[in-house]
Amino acid sequence: MAAAGLKPNVRRSSIEEEELEPFDIETNAATLVNLAVEMMQSLQRFNSHLFQNYELRVGIDCGPSMAGVVGNNKPIYDVWGNAVNVASRMETTGEMGRIQVTEETAQILMNVGYECQCRGKVFVKGKGTQTTYFVTKPPPNERLDLFEVLTEGYSKTEDTRL
Repeated sequence: MAAAGLKPNVRRSSIEEEELEPFDIETNAATLVNLAVEMMQSLQRFNSHLFQNYELRVGIDCGPSMAGVVGNNKPIYDVWGNAVNVASRMETTGEMGRIQVTEETAQILMNVGYECQCRGKVFVKGKGTQTTYFVTKPPPNERLDLFEVLTEGYSKTEDTRL
């Protein structure tokens, strides 16, 4: 699990809503997509050196979340929130080698130049049927070679995904 945009030392309960600095949802979403792509590339290099065929599927959603340390005997850092749960559902209902996002997240990414392909309606546990998207291409200012990992494996299947 990964999260972007969490603000350390900010407790929502101790400050007024107006005092919160606005966060850049586009930057946070783009950061997570780029992280996912780089993770896929690293896994590809790992596979080529060790003759493995591990694959990764990624789910991303945007929205409020909170994080903290829980537990007295064995403390762990965790992240909670609807966006975290939906991102997990995007991953579990996604396809190997692809980044699946919610409709809202796809709109945010498309606003900053990413290309997203509508996958269609997908049943999401706890949410019902939702329209989801696959991230397919970066904005023009991003390194295109980073995104080759998203298109390399698609020729293996009969359907054309891009």
